[in-house]
Amino acid sequence: MLYKSMIQKALLNNLIEPASVPLYGSFPFKIENERIQLNGLWLAGTSGITFFSETEDYYINKTFPYKDIRSCSKKVSLLAMSPKIELSFLDGTSYTMLVEQEDAKRFVQAISDRLQKV
Repeated sequence: MLYKSMIQKALLNNLIEPASVPLYGSFPFKIENERIQLNGLWLAGTSGITFFSETEDYYINKTFPYKDIRSCSKKVSLLAMSPKIELSFLDGTSYTMLVEQEDAKRFVQAISDRLQKV
């Protein structure tokens, strides 16, 4: 249910384009020097990856262009026993999302294909 709700919010904010590949899960994000654990979407669009989360407390809408991304990979979190996506940037930062639905493979493939075109 949360996935559908977040997709609806992303559509209302015009964040989803026809070529977008959405992925829903949990990821840490730094807000005002504090790491917050968020549930939300990573959207692989034509020009970059957008992190999106909208709750009563937080609104995140941050796009990272593909030219700044080093790699994207799918692994398994042994602690959570679920897939996780690792996104690494050229500046050394990285983000990890624990995935709550099994579109991880399609998401990683879409990003890998788009990174090859950069």
